[in-house]
Amino acid sequence: RKAGVVYTGAAGDEPACTLEIIGFARSLGFNIIAAGKGKNNPLKIDAMPADYEKEAAERNMNARMLVEFVDGSKTAIEMVAIANATGLVPDVPGMHGPTATLEELAGVLCPREDGGVLHRKGVVDYSIGKGVAPGVFCIIETRHPRVLERMIDLKVGKGPYFTIFRPYHLTSLEVPLSAARAVVYNRADMEPLDHPVAEAVAVAKSELAPGQSLGMIGENDYRGFAMTWEDARARGALPLGLA
Repeated sequence: RKAGVVYTGAAGDEPACTLEIIGFARSLGFNIIAAGKGKNNPLKIDAMPADYEKEAAERNMNARMLVEFVDGSKTAIEMVAIANATGLVPDVPGMHGPTATLEELAGVLCPREDGGVLHRKGVVDYSIGKGVAPGVFCIIETRHPRVLERMIDLKVGKGPYFTIFRPYHLTSLEVPLSAARAVVYNRADMEPLDHPVAEAVAVAKSELAPGQSLGMIGENDYRGFAMTWEDARARGALPLGLA
């Protein structure tokens, strides 16, 4: 900032797309209960590259890259990126990742006392339910009678929790927008806070021996796992980027 340089995450992938609707919701005065994405690939936490060679070839990618998506590593990285740009945190280590459809999201990613799964408000999470991927979402809350009346009348939901949803992310097709906004408007689409609140750490997905050298992300040894910064430090967890 002192040098007048814009440091920004890129539009088009889930983190910046989620930031877009978080900013929209906050600007309207809604409380943010949860924000995140629909997982694009079925979750298999012990996925190994050898099992995905055929599918990877069909999708024009290498098997290791595909496994990063399947075993949840990429989702953990993306949710931690959102957390460290907003102050939202993983509710529990690894997040919940419910099988909640788009219609069910607001009733699941809400506090336990209201029938949901969350221990607190203001979290990052993801869903593997039908109709959410490839979109991103923000679960918002309002208790204001007039706002509730308007949201219900507009058929956004039943309240007091509502889902704001962007049904797509266009990956590299949207990236030029970030470059243009940085150059023309001196504006970042996504930038980290001045302190971390979450960490993507490495969790073993196969038996590891003391002193064993670890392979790469998306291989056979470990997967990404989202935790709060405090949890990661307390457990002495290995940051995923250093594994």
